[in-house]
Amino acid sequence: MRRVILCCLLWVITATNVNAWWAYDDPKALFSIKQRRNSTIRVTWQYTNHVLAACNAQNRSIGKEPMSPYTIACAVWEDNNCLIITSKRAQIHTLGHEIRHCFFGTWHP
Repeated sequence: MRRVILCCLLWVITATNVNAWWAYDDPKALFSIKQRRNSTIRVTWQYTNHVLAACNAQNRSIGKEPMSPYTIACAVWEDNNCLIITSKRAQIHTLGHEIRHCFFGTWHP
């Protein structure tokens, strides 16, 4: 009986996290502007062949933790400056996702 309960609990947690992922990464999802960091941000876009290395170097320079090995882009912000790092062939959705980080900080779960 314990196994059944644990399996059900694990399934619920997994399903909830998957739904949370789609909720914040859906390009058509609406979001509130009330939680933005600032209305005026200076955004710089850097593109590279080595996204993870560039993101980790930027994070290290401001005392943040390394990025996930699955990182395909990042936004690193300090005050009203935000640096977006992508590969040389980035999707518009990826760029928009990172722009949102510039204005909202760490906004997804």
